[in-house]
Amino acid sequence: MVWNTHWVVNSSALVSGFRFRWSVIASSVVNSVQHLHPRLATLSSGEALFLTEVGQRMKPHKVTGMVTKCVDRSGIDKKGACHLLRHATATEMLRHGADIRQVQEMLGHSDISSTQIYAHVTILDLNRVYYETHPAAKEE
Repeated sequence: MVWNTHWVVNSSALVSGFRFRWSVIASSVVNSVQHLHPRLATLSSGEALFLTEVGQRMKPHKVTGMVTKCVDRSGIDKKGACHLLRHATATEMLRHGADIRQVQEMLGHSDISSTQIYAHVTILDLNRVYYETHPAAKEE
């Protein structure tokens, strides 16, 4: 299996309880960053992954602003754009079979109860899992 994503440590999340959080970045984004990064990097940008158009480290509020604009353009009328993406990603991973402990680790939650709020399981999800995994369902 070929994975088309890369995992990076989100060091800005260290503010949140001094824990690392992992972020998934699609290969297409990584390829663009690898292509542009050497052209933009300066001594002051250090090892920062995301840089501004003038080669400075991109601040978290700048990323939040960019994501907020995209969410606004999509017609979603909710605040907290980055959190919406985080929530949607965790929920979809759980719906597609990820173990809740793995999602907990990715989100950087120290307590599983913090991760459980992302586990919005529908009846359809429960039916699918039941029929795919339970021995009695295979006899029906």
